[in-house]
This record gives sequence, C-alpha cells and structure tokens, in this order.
Amino acid sequence: NNLRLKTEMGVQSNHFWKATGKRFLKINERMIRIANKLKEILASGKLVSDEILNEIVSDKIIKDCKNGFILDGYPRTIVQSNFLNNLLKVEKLNLDFIFNIDLDFEILEKRIIKRSQEESRDDDNIDVLKTRYKEYTSSSKIVSDFYNLNNSNIFHKIDGSEEISEITSKIENIIKNSWFSRYY
Repeated sequence: NNLRLKTEMGVQSNHFWKATGKRFLKINERMIRIANKLKEILASGKLVSDEILNEIVSDKIIKDCKNGFILDGYPRTIVQSNFLNNLLKVEKLNLDFIFNIDLDFEILEKRIIKRSQEESRDDDNIDVLKTRYKEYTSSSKIVSDFYNLNNSNIFHKIDGSEEISEITSKIENIIKNSWFSRYY
C-alpha cells in the first residue's frame, strides 16, 4: 500500500495536494457534528486538537484509504505522530514518502496573503498565520525532526523558498525515481 506523508504549513498544496484543512471542511455525514467546530477553530488560527484530528484521520484511513493517500499538515504533534504510527501498524500500512517543505516566515507570509486574495479563505490572515507559525516552531518542527531521525531513508527536505512549480517538480521527481528504482 502506498502512503505518503507530507508535513508543512500547507502553502504549496494548491498545486500538488489539497490541504488537509480544506478536506476537514468536507467531512462525510457521520462526522458533521464536529465540522462546525473545525471551521471555527481553523478560522481563529488555532490548531485542531489531537483527539479530533486523530479521529478524523483514522476514520478516513480505515474507511477509504487502503490503497494510499497523502496527509498534508498531519501529524503536527508527537501525540499525533504516535497515534499515526500505531494506526499504520494496526492497519498494516507503511510510509513511502515524507516531505518537509522548509520555508521562512517572510515567504510564507507573502504566499498566504496571495492565497487569501485568490481564495478568500477565512483562515488566511496575518494573525492566524502568526499563531500557526508559532505552533509550528514549538511542536510541528519536533515532529519533523522525529520523522527525519527515524525515517531518514524516506524523509525528504525541500527548500520552500523556490517557486511552487519547482517545489512540485522536485517532489514529483523524488516519487518517480523512487517508484522506478523499486520496480526496475
């Protein structure tokens, strides 16, 4: 089974992946009871609790993603990482790729402002960005370091200051080269 994990702030997602946050707003009927809470949390810039995220991710993986999927912005905490690792073990799934897109705050700020103008998202503003970036530096970076240390053979650090098309191209090449080396 192919499972791809990407941890980063979600800025490049429009070109290569749909952001996890957007997917959370389109949750199936069974999960509707928390959809409004998620929208409120995301609009405020706060991060969704580990418990809620773990429930959403596990539900989706177990039901719909046995043949592979991409996670963008999850896991962001060690609690989420441990939960995901246990879930993967129970479901007999493996990580194929981990992409960490490293990006300076100034570039991130410019991209978020541009995305906000293009998509009119409630959660794309400077206050929200600062809150999320602070959270990233205090917890998500620890997760990235954890995966780099424990999965260095599939961990790929990408320079996020490059043009989005170049970042996308690098990720596609890593996937193609890995796939090619596995089967040929």
